[in-house]
Amino acid sequence: MLAKNNSILRLVKILLGKKKLSVARLSQKLGVTERTVYRHLNTLEDMGWKIGCDNGYFIAPRCKCPMCGKRV
Repeated sequence: MLAKNNSILRLVKILLGKKKLSVARLSQKLGVTERTVYRHLNTLEDMGWKIGCDNGYFIAPRCKCPMCGKRV
């Protein structure tokens, strides 16, 4: 469970960067399968993160952090 949480937090950090990344690239960066990346993206959406997909995945601009309410 700790490894999963760590992977999801790393995904948030990556998605907060300025680049849009494909699932294949996210998979490489995280060291997990593409299927796991899709699961993590779904988990983040369930938590309230606004995930966008337009030639790559990203956290939508001006999205509020579901944990603290601040805009990211």
